[in-house]
Amino acid sequence: MLNLVRRFLAFMARRQILALRHVAIAPSAQVNWRGLRMFPNSRLTIGDGSMIQARVVSERDDAEILIGSNTFIGGSLIACATRIEIGDDVLIAWGCNIVDHNSHAIAWNKRSGDVKGWRQGKKDWTHVVTKPIKIGNKSWLGFNVSVLK
Repeated sequence: MLNLVRRFLAFMARRQILALRHVAIAPSAQVNWRGLRMFPNSRLTIGDGSMIQARVVSERDDAEILIGSNTFIGGSLIACATRIEIGDDVLIAWGCNIVDHNSHAIAWNKRSGDVKGWRQGKKDWTHVVTKPIKIGNKSWLGFNVSVLK
């Protein structure tokens, strides 16, 4: 029974993600559908033969996450505010974090209202530094590696 519930939840998550306009996932890709969190205007592309077991999160509209073909990403986190590009034939082990932003402003006076805003479901990106990340073809990241902007 539990397996049936998990399959149903995965089906619903898959349906919700594929309904987004800017999502292109190759039919041969294996994806952790329940681990995908996308803003409606974000872009997600996953190439042929890739296996994505990671949580993949777009942090805001217009974020771009591009994952090539024959790429494996274990139980890791990809958090994107701007652009993260991962090439073809890449291996990324479990426990990795790939984040293209600082998450919040460094100076307290520029982030003093963050928690209050988060409680209301809002995020002020005005003072958050972001930079794109590109991981080239045939790269390998061992477990617990962090790639930060």
